[in-house]
Formats: sequence, C-alpha cells, structure tokens
Amino acid sequence: MLEKSERPEDYAYNIQRIIDVCKKSNTNLILVKPIANKKFPPGLGKGNFIFYHYFGLNDKSSSALEIKDRRFVDGYKFFEEGKYKEASEVYSSILADFDVNTCGNEYTQVLINNYAIAQANLYAFDEAIYLLKILLKENNVRSEIIYYNIAQLSLKKGDTEAFKFYIEKSYDLDSSMYRIRKPYREALDTLIKKNPNINVIDLYKLCPENVFLDHCHL
Repeated sequence: MLEKSERPEDYAYNIQRIIDVCKKSNTNLILVKPIANKKFPPGLGKGNFIFYHYFGLNDKSSSALEIKDRRFVDGYKFFEEGKYKEASEVYSSILADFDVNTCGNEYTQVLINNYAIAQANLYAFDEAIYLLKILLKENNVRSEIIYYNIAQLSLKKGDTEAFKFYIEKSYDLDSSMYRIRKPYREALDTLIKKNPNINVIDLYKLCPENVFLDHCHL
C-alpha cells in the first residue's frame, strides 16, 4: 500500500475528526496548509527513474545502470560527456533494433524520452517536445517525468505560461513522491470553509521555492 495514495476523501475525513476532537476538548488547533517543491525532479520515488534523462540535469549514473543491452549504457555515457549527437544516434539505433518482448514496453518509452532529450541538447526543442507529447499517448507511461521535461523545454524556449502548466501537470501526476497535490489542497480548502474558527497557517504565503532542501523539506 506504500505505492498507493490515500484517497482525498479519507484524508479530509481524518482531519475533520481531529478538528472535532479538539473542539470538544477546547484544545487550540492550528491547521497548516503545506506546500512542496514543484521544480524538484519527479518520479524519484518509483523504480527505473535512473534510466530516464531529465532536461537540465546531467547526472552521472551510467556506472550504476544494470541492463542487458549494453548499447544503452554507451548512449548514457555519451550523454554524460556532453556528446549529445552520439547519444541520440545510439538511442535511435536501439529503437530500430531491439526485442520488445524481452525488454518490455517501458524500454521503448525510456529510449524515446532519452533520444528526445539528447536532441533537445542539440537545440532541436520542437522535435523533442513533439516526441514527448506523442509519448504521453502511450499506456502506463511515466507521465510525471515526460511532463517535467516538456515544462523544462518550454521554459528554455521562453514560454513561461507553458512551463507553469506542464510543471503543474508533472507535480500532480507524481504520486510516488511525498508532496501534497491538488486534490488534497482542495480538501484542505473545503475543511477551512467548513471550520471558519480554526487557525490556519498557509505556507504558500511564507515559503518561497528557494527555501526547499529537496522535494518537500524546508
């Protein structure tokens, strides 16, 4: 159950019970509306994220990759070294010749994502965004990672509105990280309206994004 999110209605129910108990016992209560770091790379709480390239991040993970297809490691090493043309050529060649039945559908998605990000580092932003948007139509795709990459590419192109839209999508689809998402924020807003006499601290008004240590800790 650790991989499964609590239902927003259960979340609201539990908090309302706490509020009711505090009211009955005349206990002072402060409800904190939390926030989290929307710009933190998503999907790190779920397996296989290490195989994906994130635009704007150049991690050094090739030595930690455990994969039968060693061509993939070669492509990853090229990417680490800033040899994006060579990396995109490797990913493209693997896409043209690999066994789907052995590797599984996610391997295809990783390859397309990584090819797109390699191309983006060669300033082919429109091609990269086009490929990533096609990828979103696939079943069980890591959409939180794909939306994150589209957001970063949009920002690189100077489209701040698109960045805000896609980073929000990425954030709310990232169920593997402990970050409060839209349905839970809305549940808190409803509880505050139902209980107008409780004290509320809205961290959104107090904590700018640059005070985060990681995905959720200040």
